[in-house]
Amino acid sequence: MRVFFALLLSILASLEATGESILLPGINPLAYGSGKSVWSSEVRVTNLSSERKQFAVVDWIGSPGWRPKTWQIEPNQTLTISGYDVFRDATLSGPSNPINPPIVGAAIAEADPGLLVQIAVLTHRINELTDHFK
Repeated sequence: MRVFFALLLSILASLEATGESILLPGINPLAYGSGKSVWSSEVRVTNLSSERKQFAVVDWIGSPGWRPKTWQIEPNQTLTISGYDVFRDATLSGPSNPINPPIVGAAIAEADPGLLVQIAVLTHRINELTDHFK
């Protein structure tokens, strides 16, 4: 079954990192909305250089339960990180085991110079989600 994801906000934050801490606002692992809608966030980190770079979430403003993480981004590659992975390990929850209550907050990240960091907010209808996992 085709799952339709509407990209509501293609780039909430888009910047080329300079090696300093950056704020990633509006991170949402999974939240249910009206009309059977489901909202989530993802962070896209693109390595614009020819060297391996590092991206790390080092702090969280908002709901408790966050865990720090670090990712390696290969040269000329884009890594997509789900809101689950930004907040905590995706293996701890998912569409069949959502975080309850919903988590919303801002992540504080550190990115090596040469990384482009973008945030997207996604939504879809819950019947599409459940059909997808049948």
